[in-house]
Amino acid sequence: MRLMRHLVRQARRVGLVGVLAAVLALLAPGPAKAAPAEAMAPRVLLSAFATIPEEPAAGEEFTVNLTLKNASSTTGVQNLKTTISAPDGSLLPVGGAASVYTQWIGAGAAVGYELRFQSLPTAEEGPHQLTLHVDYEEAAGGTALVSDETMTVRVRQHTRVETSELELQPSNLTVGQDTNLSFSVLNKGKNKLYNTSVAVKPDQAVTAPEQFVGTIEAGTAGAVDMVLHADAASNAPVTLVISYEDAGGTVTTFERQVELIIDEPPTSEPVPEEQMQSTGVALSPLAIVVPLALVVALVIVLIVRRRRKRAAANAEEFLAALDAEPPLMPEDQE
Repeated sequence: MRLMRHLVRQARRVGLVGVLAAVLALLAPGPAKAAPAEAMAPRVLLSAFATIPEEPAAGEEFTVNLTLKNASSTTGVQNLKTTISAPDGSLLPVGGAASVYTQWIGAGAAVGYELRFQSLPTAEEGPHQLTLHVDYEEAAGGTALVSDETMTVRVRQHTRVETSELELQPSNLTVGQDTNLSFSVLNKGKNKLYNTSVAVKPDQAVTAPEQFVGTIEAGTAGAVDMVLHADAASNAPVTLVISYEDAGGTVTTFERQVELIIDEPPTSEPVPEEQMQSTGVALSPLAIVVPLALVVALVIVLIVRRRRKRAAANAEEFLAALDAEPPLMPEDQE
């Protein structure tokens, strides 16, 4: 009733044309409302991903576990073909196939997959990509849809660390002495070694400051030169602890041993009482024998000289006696 009265008043003011315009404005539909989210095309999403082991080693097989979810709450999807591949070819499917088929995933539902892969032995340590490509159809209208996702697999390389022969100079000590130990840490793997260090294992007969070698590039060696101090007598080998880190910060240690003989320091022997003189000073056998030998040698020299003098004197007397005797033959008369 009020509306009619309003139209009559408007008609009186603006005429019939205005009334018709007002009526059309009232009857016209409002602005179009957005379609609800449920009416949109469904989308398949990667909702979970994991590898076993978490960081597969280069050249070894590993398992890929993933879950696909239909994000639509009203529409299902069908005829799903899921393909996984590595763009750089460093990760290969075991058996040569990396595609799986799923007939149906209901609205809001999910499905899990498990596939086997292998990393190449030459794969560099670090993250490698896997791409996930899904071809599927909307169940309601059969519309073809596509979904793409990216996954990351961290590959680790085997470390190969060895040492050269451990050399000690000298290899036989007495307590309190030092010896020089030298060798090399060899990195035969394809990764860098970080924070490499060498230390003497605790509770041994020798001590030495820990030596920091640092980073050792792949295919190179780090030199070690340590001074070991002998603290106690021992015939047991010396154990060294060598440690290093990989790119992920994981610390690895191993041990090496080197033979070393440590003797007690020499001690002075007690002097027998019979070798002590009245002055209380000990005489060694050599101190007694040497003067005695000199005395004997002097006596021998004197005896020899006396005999030589006596022989010379006898020879002179004999010659003198010969001169004093008359000649056996008379001298010729002139």
